[in-house]
Amino acid sequence: MFVIILLFLGIFLTIITIILAVNKQSTAGAIVSAIFALLAYFVSLYPSIFNQEKTEPNIVLNSKSLSMISTDEYDLKTIISPDNCEIKWSSDNTAIVTVDNRGHLKAINEGNATITATIVYKSVEYTDICNVTVNNPTINLGAASMLHVGETDILSVATIPENASINWNSSNLDIVSVNDAGKIKGISEGTATITATMIYNNVSYSADCAIDVKTFIEESDKNINDNIESDLQETITSEIEQNSDEQETIASEIEQNSDEQETIISEIEQNSDLQECEINTISIRDVAWLDDERIYKDDYATTMRGEEWSDCIRFGSSNINSDGTSVLRVVCDKKFSKFTAEIAPQEGFDKTETVTICIYGGTDDQQTFKEEFQIDYSTKSFKVEFDISNTEELYFWKFGNYNQGRIAGQFINGYTGMGVLMRDAVLYK
Repeated sequence: MFVIILLFLGIFLTIITIILAVNKQSTAGAIVSAIFALLAYFVSLYPSIFNQEKTEPNIVLNSKSLSMISTDEYDLKTIISPDNCEIKWSSDNTAIVTVDNRGHLKAINEGNATITATIVYKSVEYTDICNVTVNNPTINLGAASMLHVGETDILSVATIPENASINWNSSNLDIVSVNDAGKIKGISEGTATITATMIYNNVSYSADCAIDVKTFIEESDKNINDNIESDLQETITSEIEQNSDEQETIASEIEQNSDEQETIISEIEQNSDLQECEINTISIRDVAWLDDERIYKDDYATTMRGEEWSDCIRFGSSNINSDGTSVLRVVCDKKFSKFTAEIAPQEGFDKTETVTICIYGGTDDQQTFKEEFQIDYSTKSFKVEFDISNTEELYFWKFGNYNQGRIAGQFINGYTGMGVLMRDAVLYK
């Protein structure tokens, strides 16, 4: 507005000057009017002469720090003074972030970089910086590796960036199914791979997880014993039925005094009149010395997988106030060639604990062999066989480091669920 007023003032003074000059009334007045007119025109055309504020050179970026993901792009903005200065851009690590001459950033790889914007005013540089952190897109699965048939679980997934859209896939839907939320379900026994995939900036990233599916209870194998073992068992059963009185006497003597085992075994070998044919095997149910009250001879018992076993030895369950150790001893005196048995966890075995079955052979205080077997609720029945031809004594024991404060697990017929069964435990001459 001030400039417009000065412009009209200049025009007015010019008109006055012309009138005075034409009428020749006042030469001095015309000169003065002309001078003021020129000044009015000059000020209206160049007002900055009277309005020169001091300019402080500066440059300011719109962001002092940035978090980016590789393949991202971003435009930095600036406020500069004076506004006609040229801006120079630079990155101290172009392997992480690049910048062009307009402040356009591109995230290349994971790491840190500093972006610098610079202006030069009267040979002096003025700068501002932005610290940039770059992360690579990632996806990770955290999942249980085992399911039972019919069980479900939800797979946890962590992504960068967070809350990314995930596509789920199963390598075998007949074994494990998965929905859009990552919920999996065991369909049948086997192994399948679950794949989670995210897409970021048109690039796909994926993570895999292998899931094993097992059944809680499997059908018993009707052919679990071969023909030789079946014939031997029938022979033993027949002899025990024909000589029950003598077997009861032998068992009683063994339980009362382990030192009499050698005599009892010798009598069994020499008493051919009590046998229709020579007995070549002996069940340790008949000759074992029970050093611990938690070992029992069960006529019938059920395994964790629902198999009905007969003529078992049971290493009893642990309880809150004991360490759960059970010991069984057999005197061999190098009179037997081998030992075989089948072992399995008993029905109701606690899912949160494990136990160890140790089988040890010794002669003259020297170890001839030792094997340890870790057993939990999912352990399938398995067979063992050992050469005991140089063994004088055979030991079996069960132990476990139980949490003394735990509440006992499942209860089946009055015992806590940590029992282990052994059947067909036979000594071969």
